[in-house]
Amino acid sequence: MYYRYCAASETFRKTDQKIFNMIWRWCLRRHSNKSLGWIKNRYFHRVNNRDWCFGIAKDSPKGNTHILLTRLFDTKITKYPQIKGDANPYDAEWYDYFLDRNLIRMKESLKGRKSLIFMWERQNQCCPLCGEPITKDTPWRTVMLNVDGISKLHLAHETCCKSLNKKGGLS
Repeated sequence: MYYRYCAASETFRKTDQKIFNMIWRWCLRRHSNKSLGWIKNRYFHRVNNRDWCFGIAKDSPKGNTHILLTRLFDTKITKYPQIKGDANPYDAEWYDYFLDRNLIRMKESLKGRKSLIFMWERQNQCCPLCGEPITKDTPWRTVMLNVDGISKLHLAHETCCKSLNKKGGLS
């Protein structure tokens, strides 16, 4: 989210309040003949000691779960990751730095996480360099590899990337 890098907690709280008011008015308009308690029980739930969470209850094998509307106030305010002053994306010395930086940004966004999962499944959940499985317990990173003359981003173990780098496989 764009505003997660600034002091926007108060703005998020006010926006959440406006969204809640709009949803509550919609509920009242949709069910004008029902009581307020019925409307609250139908659309709003208590989840993790937080009352008035808008969503629907869903039965699952694990028990009752809820599909909830995400609150903006739950967004963590983080510092913008500043780029190092002497970093140059066109210099081979900084190649690893920019790969790591892009990996961090991919992990933060939903689109980036989907891309990582797609790469992981495309590789059959294995490292293309050593053939061992890539899991959440093994340290991994992204690496640009030439496969059939096409340069693509792949997931690989950190140790495999370091050994490839020492052999001169990465430019």
